[in-house]
Amino acid sequence: MQTLYRKYRPQLWKEVFGQDVIKNVLENQILNGKISHAYIFAGSRGVGKTTVARLFAKTLNCQNRAKNEIEPCNKCESCIAINSSSDLNIIEIDAASYTGVDNVRELRNIAKIPPEKNKYKIFIIDEAQMLSKAAFNALLKILEEPPERVIFILATTEINKIPDTILSRCQIFKFKKPSKKEIIEALKYIVKNEKVNIDDKILDDIANEAHGAFRDAETLLGQILSSTDESDIKEEKVKELINESDIDIMLAFISNIISKNVKDNLDLIEKIKDLNISFEDFTLDLIEFFRKILVYKYNQDVMERWPNLENDLKEKIISLSKTIDFNYLDKIIRKLIDVRLDMAKSSIIELPLQLAIIELVEDENNKKIDNKVNIDDIDEILENSTTDKKNEKKEKEEIPDLEKRERLLQKFGIKKADSKQVKEDGETSVLDLIQEEFKNEIIN
Repeated sequence: MQTLYRKYRPQLWKEVFGQDVIKNVLENQILNGKISHAYIFAGSRGVGKTTVARLFAKTLNCQNRAKNEIEPCNKCESCIAINSSSDLNIIEIDAASYTGVDNVRELRNIAKIPPEKNKYKIFIIDEAQMLSKAAFNALLKILEEPPERVIFILATTEINKIPDTILSRCQIFKFKKPSKKEIIEALKYIVKNEKVNIDDKILDDIANEAHGAFRDAETLLGQILSSTDESDIKEEKVKELINESDIDIMLAFISNIISKNVKDNLDLIEKIKDLNISFEDFTLDLIEFFRKILVYKYNQDVMERWPNLENDLKEKIISLSKTIDFNYLDKIIRKLIDVRLDMAKSSIIELPLQLAIIELVEDENNKKIDNKVNIDDIDEILENSTTDKKNEKKEKEEIPDLEKRERLLQKFGIKKADSKQVKEDGETSVLDLIQEEFKNEIIN
């Protein structure tokens, strides 16, 4: 049985879902005859890069297509050969196994041979980022002086690894991840042609599980359709085939971070591992989600720039932006960025994420402890303050007023020597000196 993603690979432009902008530009180039000699199709896996490259090649070489028409006929010799992957003028190369400079030199020699029967000879290089530096240098020679009627299409999931010298000589098309709505639309098209009734909830779950990849969605749908002979498929019959979606797990994980629920998040990490979800991709999704919360918190208009964002995610962003403060949000994002970097160096890939969610809670707890003022400390501070004030007052009372004493001494006729003694001896009272001076008179 042919897999669904192969069976329903678009053979016409009208069957291409989710890449309207790119589709329109390429269609206009074909109709206007303004074809470049080199293209780069960049985007994540399963979004249609190779499919569009093949359709582009087939349209250019279709022998029956009129100049003012865009769709290939799928009936001529060229179209049939391309559909069966037997066209000698359409050369597909997997760069992962074609990385050496000798391979590219061989490609250069093939490129010099004019196309047979067809208008163009087209090279589709998949996973182009896997080419070695020497291979890229050899490819550069071809792109600088391209042979006549030769087109290169480089498909890549990591455009950042393509040298600038190559990028500058190609037209670049960045394929976006399809929205959940677009994936469901493509699935409904397949289900209709397969003459099967299937619950909308199942299609919704498949779209969530696909995580923005048409191929993954079509593969999972094929698995479900092949699991039963029934033409009416209900959710309960295929429940075990569909795992809890990455989005549901991510939202639960985010809620636990906000509520500082370490235990449940540690359990979720184990579930992520059991479901074979990529920890790197999951962490990047967390970073992107918290980034959106940060941006929305200070600019609500930005939501209009995220038309493909699912409604449940929009609602979560709006809700969390009101409850989470900037400092904690900043700490979460920075911590997750460190997690993503540490995963590349960790032999236990989930360990950096486990440490991060524990550290986030511990940091907050320590902060609370540092800021907590002990009641006993307050009492001690107040008591010391009161004691200090009493002592200060007492000291002021005990310090003799020397000028006042001198006036008293003069009044009672005490000698200057005694006055000097009073100034030097702060503990001798004026009354003592007076009593000493006039003791005879007082006694008598």
